[in-house]
Amino acid sequence: PRLLSREWPRPFFALLLFRRECGLRGHLPFFPMLRLRTVGQLSRRVVWLHSSRVGTQPSLWRPSGSLLSTTSSAAAESSSGASAQDNPVQLRRDVGSLGKLLGTIIRDQSADGKKIFDVVEDMRRLGREWRSERDGASDQGGPKFQQLVNLARDLTASEMRLVARAFAQFLTLANSAEGHHRVRKLQEREVTGENWPMQDSVIGTVQSLLESDKATAEEIFESLCQLQAEIVLTAHPTEVNRRTVIRKHQQVAALLHELDSKSIPTRVRDRVHRDITQQIELLWHTDEIRREKPTPIKEARQGLNIVTESLWTSVPAFLRRLDAELESNPDFNKPLPPDIAPVVFASWMGGDRDGNPNVTPEVTREVSINSRLTGAGLIRSSFQRLANEVTVHRGLASAALLNELPSELAESSRQPYTDFFLHLDARMSATETMLHRGALSPSEEDLESSAPPLTHKAEVIRLLMVAYKSLEQCNLESVANGGIKDLIRQISCFGLCLLPLDIRQESTRHAEALDAITQYLGIGSYLEWDEDARLNWLKEELRNPRSLLPRGAYNYSDKGDLFSPTVCDTLETFDMISQMPKETLGAYVISMARSASDVLAVHLLQRESGVPDPIRVVPLFETLADLTNANGVMEQLFSLDWYAEQTGSTQEVMIGYSDSAKDAGRIAAAWAQYCAQEQLAQLAQQKNWKLTFFHGKGGTVSRGGDPSTFRAIAAQPPGTVNGKFRITEQGEIITQNYALATIASRHLDIFTAGLLNERFLSPDRAPHQEWRELMDKLAETSCEAYRGIVRGEPRFIPYFRAATPELEIASLNVGSRPAKRRPTGGVETLRAIPWVFAWTQTRLNLTAWLGIGPAFASLGEDDYARLKDMHSRWPWFQALVDLVDMVLAKTESPIAANYDKQLVSTLNEANVAELEQLGEKLREELGYTKNEILRLREYTTPQQENKLLCRSLQVRNPYVDPLNVLQAEVLRRLRQDENDEEDQRLLEDTLILTINGIANGQKNTG
Repeated sequence: PRLLSREWPRPFFALLLFRRECGLRGHLPFFPMLRLRTVGQLSRRVVWLHSSRVGTQPSLWRPSGSLLSTTSSAAAESSSGASAQDNPVQLRRDVGSLGKLLGTIIRDQSADGKKIFDVVEDMRRLGREWRSERDGASDQGGPKFQQLVNLARDLTASEMRLVARAFAQFLTLANSAEGHHRVRKLQEREVTGENWPMQDSVIGTVQSLLESDKATAEEIFESLCQLQAEIVLTAHPTEVNRRTVIRKHQQVAALLHELDSKSIPTRVRDRVHRDITQQIELLWHTDEIRREKPTPIKEARQGLNIVTESLWTSVPAFLRRLDAELESNPDFNKPLPPDIAPVVFASWMGGDRDGNPNVTPEVTREVSINSRLTGAGLIRSSFQRLANEVTVHRGLASAALLNELPSELAESSRQPYTDFFLHLDARMSATETMLHRGALSPSEEDLESSAPPLTHKAEVIRLLMVAYKSLEQCNLESVANGGIKDLIRQISCFGLCLLPLDIRQESTRHAEALDAITQYLGIGSYLEWDEDARLNWLKEELRNPRSLLPRGAYNYSDKGDLFSPTVCDTLETFDMISQMPKETLGAYVISMARSASDVLAVHLLQRESGVPDPIRVVPLFETLADLTNANGVMEQLFSLDWYAEQTGSTQEVMIGYSDSAKDAGRIAAAWAQYCAQEQLAQLAQQKNWKLTFFHGKGGTVSRGGDPSTFRAIAAQPPGTVNGKFRITEQGEIITQNYALATIASRHLDIFTAGLLNERFLSPDRAPHQEWRELMDKLAETSCEAYRGIVRGEPRFIPYFRAATPELEIASLNVGSRPAKRRPTGGVETLRAIPWVFAWTQTRLNLTAWLGIGPAFASLGEDDYARLKDMHSRWPWFQALVDLVDMVLAKTESPIAANYDKQLVSTLNEANVAELEQLGEKLREELGYTKNEILRLREYTTPQQENKLLCRSLQVRNPYVDPLNVLQAEVLRRLRQDENDEEDQRLLEDTLILTINGIANGQKNTG
């Protein structure tokens, strides 16, 4: 009492600390006598309580949602959001608590942990301060930025590695919290009805169509039954995180979900808290660097993991929810049919051999078998579960179901559904046995057994539909619409192989193979023939049933030097295709397709290898010239009677977004892609062909990416979608969009809604003629400006390799494919992914904006008025400008300038001054382009109306900026210093950590 009366604030503060740290609510804890003789001792005790207890054992995830201040205050801020609605307490709590736990672990469990923790805090603080003091128009960072650079320079190699790990791991934890928060908001909206249904959901689109009288309920239902999006998972090397690390972050997200329960007991909350701490400890002590390049087989396994861990359950969950909405809507009052598949999946992992010598016929065969075995395991689990669940007696089984039972059970079975599913399980077990012995198809002995293998998707769906209809006929609809309907939809979506494989190879490889054959036959060199000669020979051979080479098993290499290893590999690939069941394969994609002969060559090679039911052949038009010439190429093919008969007048064409942008710049490439699709769609309509477009997009804007799938589909040229949409998804985008089941369901919803919405858009949304003329002018001017730098500037390649980590990115073990199609050459041989990746790392993002500024600035008064009109009324152009603006919001000229200062200025070469001048010129054009975009949009800052993105960048930048500074310093030491063996190893590790961290912080790689 005496202490309380004399110095009440201090002991009261101590009481509150004890109370909070003990997690007590509603009553005061027992407070023991401190036996302190002076108020000074008590004051020191309170300071100790605050510094040691709060600092090392922070209170986290309290039910009240309160968040204590921490030495890492920015960690408590949301990674996204701008208002109470966008940036709720839960996300601040999650990010802040995860950050505090990471800080505690770094400080307590690392060598020199206190020093590392302090350096991280100093760099984070400087990262915030330099942005506050900088002049937005300046190319320089200012005194605070220079302090950040100096701090990085003073670190040892060992310290740099730990500091880089700290920043990188915080950003990945923030990504985990954001991913979980997306799930949380989706669930909250559905429960509360706030902003529900969302405009870009199927139900939101249905309501909009009905309310606007754009479509009747019958038209909408028919469209839902017919439309289909096909998502092709690719192994392009853009996922920088190891699978081991991804799994731990998924576990963190799952634990955060557990904490969201409002009725969670304190002991459970404490257990979850301990589990999260354990996961972060494991992350800190796990080597996040890939020490070996993944093999194509491992890459394919990662794709299968997305299916088994998320998509397998997401697909039926999405369709169940859609069924419920349609049934409850009086305009429909019925669910979708059980065997529809509005979204299906395929894969390039293990099938894409373009420029990847590691993908051999043996690898493709093994990947396909592994995929089928995984599918068989999932389906068997469903069969076994249904056998245990559907224990309906014989009196409620149709004659059709009884007829499908083995003869010995047809008359005696008391639980025919149970026996039916057990029999299917036995047949799928036989499929597994067949695949385990390496067989791709059943033998005669297999087919004659009592339980022959199940190898065809249509057969399994037919059998399941027998059970489904039998239950319906017996008034057991709820049973039929449970697990049986889910399995029908899973198999309708994934088939028996889960992910059918596309095969992709470059057109020159097929020409080389045919050249070896024609020279072997003594009829000349195919490579030396012109296009007319090639076409005449191909058409003649395709009409002739004879084989060019003797049929049978033999080694092509035995036929002499004409059959080089690459030629043998190409021919053996087609032999492999001839042995594989057709439904395990998708399309044969010809990259760098330039002529009709490129397409006919693949048809002939399929015929030559004896492919019994040829797979469809898809030309990929990639460069600006190829896109421009695509219409002429396809017109030649559409005019061939043999080709129409062979294909059933059905064609798929792939549009390349990455290489066309690398070739011509963003605007010229985008306009060429638009025009090519438009012209091909008109051609197909004139010739009465069914045409589907396959969009080869990457995750970044430079490679055709658009975070708004709904908008991207709506912006397609009229008449080019028609309810069918095929698109690639790759790398980190696969993880972001499909690794969590709830988010995966949401993306399936968006794809389906986008196709439904596009089906009923007004056909007169095509651009006006004056817009087309202006786009032609913009494309020409921007392409000239872009190529003037990338191709015409002799200093560009040396500058690119000096100022970016392009050469070092090749050492990243993020994919099985080499960074270049050919080991020599310049930008033209570099793949689009490392080309974009390198500029993204330095925050210059040159690939998304170069050439745009001069194109806009060249316009006269009348043309600029038309430009404004286009931006206000043309959705495609609006999306194009918005995406470039989004990239500019992520672009940082002072960061890029520091790379020049550290890496270019210190080169021991005669042309250093010229390279520095080029860097300054590029950054000047960046500022110039940014001003042009702001002028067009009437903005003062990029993305000023996108509060969510602006807030995300504001919070993330203080963690990403230090990683950029560290990366520039590491590159300087690796390239210019003589390091001992240990420092060299540490610096190489640190470089990879910074690359990973920047990619996670920007949520972009290539």
